[in-house]
Amino acid sequence: MELFQLLSIATALFMFWLFAQGAVHKLNPENDLYFSSLIAEFGWGNVTLARFITKAVGLFELLIAITILYPGTRSLSAMVALVLLFGYLIHMAYQLYQGRRDLDCGCAGPGANVKISGQLLARNLLLMLMTLFCFTAAENVSNSLWLLGILLAIVGILVYLSSEQLIGNAQKLKALRT
Repeated sequence: MELFQLLSIATALFMFWLFAQGAVHKLNPENDLYFSSLIAEFGWGNVTLARFITKAVGLFELLIAITILYPGTRSLSAMVALVLLFGYLIHMAYQLYQGRRDLDCGCAGPGANVKISGQLLARNLLLMLMTLFCFTAAENVSNSLWLLGILLAIVGILVYLSSEQLIGNAQKLKALRT
């Protein structure tokens, strides 16, 4: 049972980082034009509506980030996170189905320049599976379990960032070859 509590803590901390990072990117006024243009390109209306959607999603991601940290709200927050990740997955899959492989994902903000791809679909599916660990109760756990959870979350963040960089590099290499 301690293993599942550890995984719940580590996953909650990882998801906090993931959704807080997404929220910061979307709520940063310097990124308004990027996200508004991107959402409009994805077919979600004009740039004005897209700006509103960007801010609303950013606030929603911030709410998920905060509430997933607390054991009392973790399960509900994880359910909402699953729905949002599934929504991102379906939307990217639809764009790929339409042949729109040239669209930025927007996952890591304007600097990443990562295009939607099958690899990102697989990554979102993996994130959804990871989120399931948040449904395990992690109340009244020892400090050492929290410390291990923090370390495991840091490893998860590093693996996530590395995989995103690898996906981006592979896409750039593929573009250079063509």
